[in-house]
Amino acid sequence: MKSNWDKYLDPPDEPEIPLCEGCGHEMVEFVHGDGYYCKNKFCPDKHVGIMKEMAELIVDQAETIDSLKAKIRRLELVNRYP
Repeated sequence: MKSNWDKYLDPPDEPEIPLCEGCGHEMVEFVHGDGYYCKNKFCPDKHVGIMKEMAELIVDQAETIDSLKAKIRRLELVNRYP
């Protein structure tokens, strides 16, 4: 038998924010709740042709930049504390 205290042990699940399949950014729910859309203006799924290829390159370069920034932070920490 469950008591009133059990609701604190099993909190309700928070809805997960879906991620865009094209770019990996968080998606935003439409105003009327009919679904989600990507708020990234460089998302490849929003473009066609050469613009889509360029948007894919931007996403790839953004991932490269993020990984290089993480490596720089790690190197700075290693050099700070030899």
